[in-house]
Amino acid sequence: MATAGISRTWRKILLAITIFSFSLPAYAKYSGGTGEPNDPNQIATAEDLMLLGDSPEDYDKHFILTTDEATAINRSPAITLEILSVLKEI
Repeated sequence: MATAGISRTWRKILLAITIFSFSLPAYAKYSGGTGEPNDPNQIATAEDLMLLGDSPEDYDKHFILTTDEATAINRSPAITLEILSVLKEI
């Protein structure tokens, strides 16, 4: 009888964990935002910008450049050229 109570308790815990996991927000692809007009995806790093260049399915979403670091103008010339080519595509 005690085993049935423990088993029922574990099922309730598992159900609660499952329901809770569906309520968690999805992992952000960029540095934040959802891509909606009122919550644009945030481009904060050069990696975010390069990821955007590799994600044509996101070209119709909304973005905001949040830091100068994302442009990497004073960094590696190779990264700067890659970023400029991404911006030309968009």
